[in-house]
Amino acid sequence: MKKILLTTTALTMLAGAAAADISISGTARMGVSHNAAGANAGTTVNNRMRVNFNGSGETDGGLTFGAHLRIQSGGNVTAGAATWISNGTMTLTVGNTNDAIRQTGGIWGCGVGFVGGIICGDTGGLLGSSSGNSSTAAGVTKVRLDFALGSANVSISGGTLQDNQIAASFAAGAATINMGWDQGNASG
Repeated sequence: MKKILLTTTALTMLAGAAAADISISGTARMGVSHNAAGANAGTTVNNRMRVNFNGSGETDGGLTFGAHLRIQSGGNVTAGAATWISNGTMTLTVGNTNDAIRQTGGIWGCGVGFVGGIICGDTGGLLGSSSGNSSTAAGVTKVRLDFALGSANVSISGGTLQDNQIAASFAAGAATINMGWDQGNASG
């Protein structure tokens, strides 16, 4: 009788705890690219596989939380984790994540071609001032706070060896206006 009562008590205590939802997804790609001129002239064969682990849940008090971990083939295997917590108005993200400009300002590399960035006309150097999450675990830890301010979405970020940034995005009729500020103090 004592064993049954103890088991029932343990199950009752677990019923009120926050439960997390876990999902696993992945992508794979393969291809051949050719560059006829320049320093990168030649043919390249490329392939990659990624597996993503995502978990999320909600506390009894209404806070939502989650984590993301990516494993990628080749080089370093684990891409570093990111965790977040939100109260519905603001979200705090810590770890291997995008900085403010990439998250809210709408800047995300060149994205041209099969592997992206091969043909990049970034003559102003804008893409070098913003860093995304690392695919090779080389990224350093960032802290980012995202929140709504009226009709604008605002992000503030910084971290060890990272630029301090503020970015905002808001709709103006049929257009979306994105802007960002970068302190430019990162080294490395």
